[in-house]
Amino acid sequence: MEGNPGIEFVLPQLSLCLCSRWYVSKVSGSFCVLSQEKMQRILEQHYTIKFCAKLGKSGSKTLQLLRTAYGDVVLSSAQVFRWHKAFKDGRESIEDEQRAGHPSTSRNEKNVARVKAVLDRDRRMSVRLITEEVGLLKTDVH
Repeated sequence: MEGNPGIEFVLPQLSLCLCSRWYVSKVSGSFCVLSQEKMQRILEQHYTIKFCAKLGKSGSKTLQLLRTAYGDVVLSSAQVFRWHKAFKDGRESIEDEQRAGHPSTSRNEKNVARVKAVLDRDRRMSVRLITEEVGLLKTDVH
């Protein structure tokens, strides 16, 4: 699972769990599953960004230090600058906050059943026609 950003799926009410090798985080009603190793690298970098911000280092210098220390597994520059600004503005927590919004996936039992019903009627129906009939995006039907 190295290099994989995680697997997202919808589950009933669960907030946060660290199970032997997996980290489960609830975001926008969905859950993001990351390997413990990947989550550890992310949290280490958050601590490093917080430390640099408290020392008065700039966002650019912090990114440079992270790239030196972590090589090609460093957070994106946008993430580094976002976290750096948050810590400069007084944020203390290194954990991501839950965000509001719709789930990041449309794959659920209801939508799968709707697409399956359309395909059971006519296996030759195009993706475009299926999307029109069930009201989902083309990428969700694929």
